[in-house]
Amino acid sequence: PLYIRQKIAFDVAEAMCFCHRLVPKIIHRDLKSPNVFLSVNSRGFLVAKVADLGLATVLPKVQKEAAVENPIWLAPEGIM
Repeated sequence: PLYIRQKIAFDVAEAMCFCHRLVPKIIHRDLKSPNVFLSVNSRGFLVAKVADLGLATVLPKVQKEAAVENPIWLAPEGIM
C-alpha cells in the first residue's frame, strides 16, 4: 500500500538528513533499496533503517564543484 511506501521513504529521508547534519557531514554514496532494512519497533510500527555505510565518506568543509556532464544524474547529496 501507498502509506507503507511513504513511511519507508520518510524514514530513509530522515536518516539521510541526520547524516548530512552531522559535523563533518557523512555522505552515504551507495543509497539503494538493498541497503534499506525493514524492521518492526516495539510498538509494532514499521521502521526503515539505512545500512551499508561502507562507501560513506566525510564531506570536507570546502568542496570543489562536481564536474558532471548531465546534472540530471547528479546525486542529491552533490547538489549544494
